[in-house]
Amino acid sequence: MAPRQQRGIAALPGATTAVAAAYLTFNARMRAIERYGQTSTGVVEDATSVGAATLIVRDAAKR
Repeated sequence: MAPRQQRGIAALPGATTAVAAAYLTFNARMRAIERYGQTSTGVVEDATSVGAATLIVRDAAKR
């Protein structure tokens, strides 16, 4: 984690990456919804998000 004084600066690249990733993956998400349905696609998206967050928190807790 960034020191308290640098958290705003550290958050900027993270937020920028999140916005860019949202734009880049939008088309893939729409195709997945058309092919597999909204519920199935949503479950996969949620599981991916929870899994990634869990890994990030575990890694941060080790430090």
